[in-house]
Amino acid sequence: MKKSKIVRQAHDLLASLIKKNDIIIDATLGNGYDSLFIAELAKEIIAFDIQEQAINNSKETLKDVSNVSCILDSHEHYQKYVQNYHGVVFNLGYLPTGDKRITTTAKTTIDTLYKMVSDNLARFILVVVYPRHPEGQIESRDLLEFIKYIPNYSVKLINYNESIIQDYIILLKKGAI
Repeated sequence: MKKSKIVRQAHDLLASLIKKNDIIIDATLGNGYDSLFIAELAKEIIAFDIQEQAINNSKETLKDVSNVSCILDSHEHYQKYVQNYHGVVFNLGYLPTGDKRITTTAKTTIDTLYKMVSDNLARFILVVVYPRHPEGQIESRDLLEFIKYIPNYSVKLINYNESIIQDYIILLKKGAI
């Protein structure tokens, strides 16, 4: 699978952030490509998606790895499944091969991020934002407001340009970036 520029950037960042004994939450499993990449870097990945189609698609992608658990549930319920984790990745938007009306939403994304920041467990939280579709525009706007008030984490915007609508990354990291 050919990776987009923003996904390549996200994977490069993840490669520099993840340690081999880490437990990582993939908050948006999709077709499983982020989890597949992370599986080579981390000890364990717990991946969430609300669509059964995503879980089924990812089974093929992840057939050769044994350290990824796929959970058919929203990332906002992660605390039911994971008590300890070291990092989180969100790849927002919709399932590329699925119904584009089913998207991540600003409310659940921000509610989940709020809980994760409050947990204060993750060394990093990486969010790939796609503001080129209607819900993505709302998510982007609300996330940019939310990150102004995050305690305990440094915030870095990567590939963000206020005057151009383009995909970008939000990196929350404990300590300096």
